Amino acid sequence: MNVSPKATVKADAAAATARAELATVEDTKTPELLVHATTKTPRLAWEVVVTGTSKKNIPSVLHVYVDARTGKVIDAWDEVREGTGRGALVGQVNIDTGRSGSSYTMTDPNRPGLQCGGQNGAAYTKSSDSWGNGSGTDLETACVDAMYAAQKEWDMLRDWLGRNGHSGSGRSFSMRVGLNAVNAYWYGSYTAFGYNQNRTNQLTSMDVVGHE
Repeated sequence: MNVSPKATVKADAAAATARAELATVEDTKTPELLVHATTKTPRLAWEVVVTGTSKKNIPSVLHVYVDARTGKVIDAWDEVREGTGRGALVGQVNIDTGRSGSSYTMTDPNRPGLQCGGQNGAAYTKSSDSWGNGSGTDLETACVDAMYAAQKEWDMLRDWLGRNGHSGSGRSFSMRVGLNAVNAYWYGSYTAFGYNQNRTNQLTSMDVVGHE
């Protein structure tokens, strides 16, 4: 099917339509004219990326596709993902996670620098956005507890004290689980968490994460 490259809706009008999809807007990228072909009928459309807060009051980096002839929104998808986790200590929770290609990663897209993985320093990745099994000895589960704790701490510092992230300058820290020790440490640029005395749980409770 041939699609004419002539747009009747201007870029600034498409941008205004896209911004209306969010509750608050912090940034709007320059609209890009393209052929949107993931729906049944390919159409000429403006892709507009808007960053801000969604109408559900959560962070958003929304890709909005505005029909370049009718001016109506025909599709949208959000870069910000919310994964599900089953922690040993916090139970079933939602955590902010990232995406890299077709894989999900235990990297927070809204709190720069915050991620969790093993002792090699790499964030855990997998094909689904569901993390942990609730076992106290499972390291992915430990990262669910740690990520949830760190994300809530970030929010508390922001909402109660007006602090910009854990660092005070908009940054957080990397977390590593699986340390072979009955302890947890701050290593200057990342935290490492071991296990309890009985080796039944990882030391990733809210108080330990907050302390480190």
